[in-house]
Amino acid sequence: MIKYYIEITLIPDLENNIYFLWEKIYPQLHLQLVTGKNKAGNSDIGFSFPEYHYKFLGKKIRLFAQEESQLDAFSINDCLAKFNDYVHIKSIQTVPDEITHYANFYRVQVKSNVERLMRRSVKNGKCSPQEARLKLNHLADKETNLPYIQMKSKSHGEPFKLFIDCYKQPSEKNQSFDKGDGFNCYGLSKYVSVPVF
Repeated sequence: MIKYYIEITLIPDLENNIYFLWEKIYPQLHLQLVTGKNKAGNSDIGFSFPEYHYKFLGKKIRLFAQEESQLDAFSINDCLAKFNDYVHIKSIQTVPDEITHYANFYRVQVKSNVERLMRRSVKNGKCSPQEARLKLNHLADKETNLPYIQMKSKSHGEPFKLFIDCYKQPSEKNQSFDKGDGFNCYGLSKYVSVPVF
């Protein structure tokens, strides 16, 4: 059962809008999760976006964990030290007792299939990179209204959009850690729910 959380509020200014701040801060959180993976290769810490709604993540992110020590070990102040002017970090809090809803925040990969198909076509010798792009480009135009964070792949250096969807359900349908695979290294999961309050 998730019992503890930390809330972070992003503070944009005239030079650094909210989208720019997400682009800079979320990769730091992601790297911290990568270095702190559990034995199963997952994260014990999950994220939620309390202001999440159509096309917008909001300015807040909450980090949830089962144990207070897991949030302590995350060292959020060190992780975001160079962004002190742009974030307000609250101390570790206890999740309220009365939770009526839970949510799953999870990644949706919109264009990755097209890019993979292009690479596969070229690798199999079926066509040149230019031909693959022409053949499959219509699929790349698939649109979504989901909010996203602009990221950059550490392994390939390629930019990508981390699209985030949310599914909310009543508290009696809450999925705990023993029913799922934990959180991924973006702090997201289709299988583990986080409290909504």
